[in-house]
Amino acid sequence: MIGGFELLTGSDRVSLPLGAQRLLAFAALHNRPLLRLHVASVLWTDYPEERASANLRSVLWRLHRLGVDLMQVTGTHLWL
Repeated sequence: MIGGFELLTGSDRVSLPLGAQRLLAFAALHNRPLLRLHVASVLWTDYPEERASANLRSVLWRLHRLGVDLMQVTGTHLWL
């Protein structure tokens, strides 16, 4: 992404952790629901499946806690 990541709500800039930025950018590049396991394995390639899935859950929790309601999530899939 040239120029970096920026999330605006109206004219307010929302500061997001790097993991959340990566997740939102990855989801934005795909125009369909994505398997959570696939997303976790692509974004956290250096981690075992269990740890990568835990990282994804953590990022989703942080987004929810920040009030950033951009992701739709089921037990198996996620999408913007």
